[in-house]
Amino acid sequence: MTSPKRSHPMGAKAVRGSEAARRQAALLLEAWSGVRSTQSASEAMGVALTRFYQLEARALQLIVSAMEPRPRGRQRTPESELGKLRREKQRLVRDAERYQSLYRTVQRSLGLSIAKATESQKNPAPGGKQKRGPRQRARGQAVAAVLLGGAPPTGARETSNGTTEQGPGSRRRADGRPGVQVAAAGDLGDADG
Repeated sequence: MTSPKRSHPMGAKAVRGSEAARRQAALLLEAWSGVRSTQSASEAMGVALTRFYQLEARALQLIVSAMEPRPRGRQRTPESELGKLRREKQRLVRDAERYQSLYRTVQRSLGLSIAKATESQKNPAPGGKQKRGPRQRARGQAVAAVLLGGAPPTGARETSNGTTEQGPGSRRRADGRPGVQVAAAGDLGDADG
C-alpha cells in the first residue's frame, strides 16, 4: 500500500515568511541547539546581544502561544456574525409576511372588513399642482342648515358646487353706504347690544 500524498508541505517547508525572517529563525535555532554561541548568532544577525535576547524571548512566547489548545468548532468572526444576522433578518421578514397573509385570510373567512393603511396621496406629476377638493361651505351656512333642518335659507339659491348664493334681500345698506352688512333680526352671531 502506498500512503496518500499530502497536498500541502509539512515541517520546515510549510513555514512562510521573508528570507530575512527565515534566516534569523535559523540562527536562533542554531544557538538553541548549541551549533553556535549566542554571541556569534547575534553577530551573524547583525544585532547587539541584548536585542538577540529580546528576539529569543519573543520567539519563545510565540512558540508557547502556538502550543495552546485551540477551541473546538467554528470560531466567531465579524463576517460570520454579520452573515448570521442577515439570515436571521430574512427569516423574520418571511415570518412577518406569512403572519400578515394568515391574518388577512382569517379576516376574510370571518367576514371582517380589512382596514387599509391610509397613505398620503402623491401628486400625479412631479412638480404639478395638487388637485383641490370641493370648496367647503362657510361655517355660517353649515349652522343655518342644521337649524333649518337641511333646507336652504329663504332668499338663497343653491349653486352648482353645493354652496348657497344669497339673494338681493340678504344684504341691507346701513346709513345709505353700499357694501356694509347689517345684522338682520334672524341672523346668527354674537350681538353685543
